[in-house]
Amino acid sequence: MPAIEEPDLAWLLAPPNETRMGLGVEREIKSLRGVRFPASTKLQRVRLYRDPYGSHRFVGFVAEVPVSGLQVMVNDAVMDAEGAPLTVVANVWTDPRWRGRGAAGDLYALARRVLGPVRHSRHLSESGARFAARNRAAASAVTFNRYRDLPLDPYAGSPLAQYGQVHAASLGEYWTVPVNVPLIDLSSLRAMAQSKSRLTSIRNARLRGVPLPPIEIAVYQNGSGWIVDGNHRLVDARKAKLASIPVRFTFGE
Repeated sequence: MPAIEEPDLAWLLAPPNETRMGLGVEREIKSLRGVRFPASTKLQRVRLYRDPYGSHRFVGFVAEVPVSGLQVMVNDAVMDAEGAPLTVVANVWTDPRWRGRGAAGDLYALARRVLGPVRHSRHLSESGARFAARNRAAASAVTFNRYRDLPLDPYAGSPLAQYGQVHAASLGEYWTVPVNVPLIDLSSLRAMAQSKSRLTSIRNARLRGVPLPPIEIAVYQNGSGWIVDGNHRLVDARKAKLASIPVRFTFGE
């Protein structure tokens, strides 16, 4: 597919309601999913402007000057394969004087933190394709090996004994103690809700404050993982835009 001609997207840096791009009435968001705005990142201070139609515009400032902008569209009426609202990067732009410093990637990481999994469009300009490739590479570099030092749970039993030696590459002899894991760290996992009634039951239990068991993730040596148990719980957490969810791990050979 040929690359799309590079558009002028400097309007992404405009103050709220001054983009002249036909957006709905924007309002500045002060807090979303536990993140207070303006939010500080390594490079910039970020403000978030949202309109009634699902546009979330992240604008990064350095010394009170806007230098980068990222627009993400959230469509609550359309669910992706995992049951979460379809969330896609619509536009991204960085002041040429600030390019190459990671400003746009900074905004993308923050967007994923507060909105959950954020996808890229299939129709990209040349620079947009490079931006998407960098983000995918960064996401794939996040592994579950960081949790290998968690203590074992002596009461959880042996996953290998439960599920069999056929899964020895990813199942170990023990489960770790549960730990709250940010949903952004679980974005590489494909969760499928095969039962609507089960998903509804989990949602109702969560809303009543009933503690749900941790989801269980098996981890290969390279740090990638798969869901042993808890598909519906993860789908529900994503739909509810929770910041984190309890997880316990097992690690294969």
